[in-house]
Amino acid sequence: MLTLPEVCDLLGLRWWRAYRLARAGAWDGRVELVHGRNTWVFPRPAVLRWLKQQIARSVRTERPEQQNHDAVQERRRVAAT
Repeated sequence: MLTLPEVCDLLGLRWWRAYRLARAGAWDGRVELVHGRNTWVFPRPAVLRWLKQQIARSVRTERPEQQNHDAVQERRRVAAT
């Protein structure tokens, strides 16, 4: 189980952004009593799964630009020959 500050450290997020994601249900979290205080805790696999999805999403958005760039380069190469 990870606390919200641990999630921030792991994912490199600011506290407020992580809090908003937690409230939006990005991770399967719950509030537990930790050291006498109510604390958000999240299962590590849920957080890592979310991180993997974010990485995959960013790769998918970058890929079309690279393919477009490759197509332009190929057209220039063919036109030059």
